[in-house]
Amino acid sequence: MNAGAPWLRFWLVVLLLWGAPEIRGQIRQTGEPAGRTWKIGDDLPDSLWEQVAPEPGQLTGRDYVFLVFTRQNHSYSRRYLEDLDALITAGIRDRIVIREIITPPFGEELQPEPGSRFPQLDDSRHRLYDQMGVRVFPTLFILDPTGKILQYVPGYTPTLKSRLRTVLALYFPREYQLPEAVNYTHRQKQRLRREDLARKLYDQGRYGLARQELDRVDSLSLDGRVLLGMIFLRTHEWPAADSLFLTLPDDHPYVDYKYLGRGVAAFQQQQLDSARTLLRRVQTLPEMERVHYWRGEVARSLKLEREAMEEFRRSARQAHRQNHTLIP
Repeated sequence: MNAGAPWLRFWLVVLLLWGAPEIRGQIRQTGEPAGRTWKIGDDLPDSLWEQVAPEPGQLTGRDYVFLVFTRQNHSYSRRYLEDLDALITAGIRDRIVIREIITPPFGEELQPEPGSRFPQLDDSRHRLYDQMGVRVFPTLFILDPTGKILQYVPGYTPTLKSRLRTVLALYFPREYQLPEAVNYTHRQKQRLRREDLARKLYDQGRYGLARQELDRVDSLSLDGRVLLGMIFLRTHEWPAADSLFLTLPDDHPYVDYKYLGRGVAAFQQQQLDSARTLLRRVQTLPEMERVHYWRGEVARSLKLEREAMEEFRRSARQAHRQNHTLIP
């Protein structure tokens, strides 16, 4: 037995060294952002801007550069581009340059997808998404012609078109005013405007002002109630969040937002068994990495270490594939 001990120690050391990068990668994905996290107002370094910027001639007379980071053969990426293309009106096409920076699966070559209306840049070698700190596929960056980040919109959600419209209205207010449909009552028009403004304020992190706008609406739409629930979670109003998410219908996708929102609120109030039950009922959401994350937090609080680690691994894998965020 003693004669074999040195060999045993040798193979244990080899195993640890071989597994260390993977372990570090999992820890980095679950605890830290990949690459640098850019903030609105940051200027990209010249070296990075040169790689992602369109050709100099394309910027003549253009106001903005849209960089869309996508993954090859990724359904949410395709939907994102379709929704974005549908929102780009003729009046602003001459004012923007759109580039799709597409990342193929690891070790594979880029296969251009038919029907794409945007110029594609193969990111298999440069890993620009990692340099930009992108952990969300798809993600849209809006930059000015000098490379300053003005806005970003991560992830595909059921309300993406509304969110994109709100962001575009920041830069093209005349083209993206709310439609004045003749069959809308005056009260319905007011509700649409206030919910739209509340979403815009929420995206800017101005949760108090967003809450004020929603408080002025007599009867919120379902999307408005989801938004108000997210605000409650952001402002740590756990009982209010739980009560509001409870009012959502048992139809998809709202029933899953109901379970996720109530589960997070229950966890924050130390109702661990209830939180575990609610979170396990979530079936499918674009933000499934968040569901796995909160399941992991609940399991860790219950000292279920193996279950917690497995949920965190799932969260990291899901984030690597499509990472979307609506509810914190």
